[in-house]
Amino acid sequence: MIDATAGGFAAAKDNPWVYVRLSDAVQVAVTDPEADGSLEWDLALKRDVIRTNGGDSGPGSAGAARTTNAFAGVTSADVTGATFAVDDFLDAQCEALTDPTGKPLTAMADWYDYDSGAMTLSPKPLTFIVRAADGQTHYKLEIVDYYLTPEAGPKLSANYTIRVAAL
Repeated sequence: MIDATAGGFAAAKDNPWVYVRLSDAVQVAVTDPEADGSLEWDLALKRDVIRTNGGDSGPGSAGAARTTNAFAGVTSADVTGATFAVDDFLDAQCEALTDPTGKPLTAMADWYDYDSGAMTLSPKPLTFIVRAADGQTHYKLEIVDYYLTPEAGPKLSANYTIRVAAL
């Protein structure tokens, strides 16, 4: 479980990103300023936005490729033919390229479907092939859920359940 709530929707802009290293699927203790120069993280999460450590998001060589193959069916052979996108959300004048809600266009920007009636997110049936910050290591990653459902009380958003494995 990765808690990317960032203090809730209203406080998200004032709270740090959660940085994750995929080799052991743990949170990396770096601040936002430190992350700008760090290769210790592969993904950064805040609310429903996921960044990779490459391109406009970080100093690494990370990127992501989508596949509609089931998680179990993705193998190291899939890395060879994968086309990796990198975070590219700043134009030549350093103006942010965003979606209609103002979120940056990252390599993993459209990982979910939004139900406006229920106001909920559902992970798309995708498996991502993620190139780590080192540019050499690859992982398969599936976002299983975006919510934590406690025994009592409402669902808690931005509590990711992911499945990850080295390729």
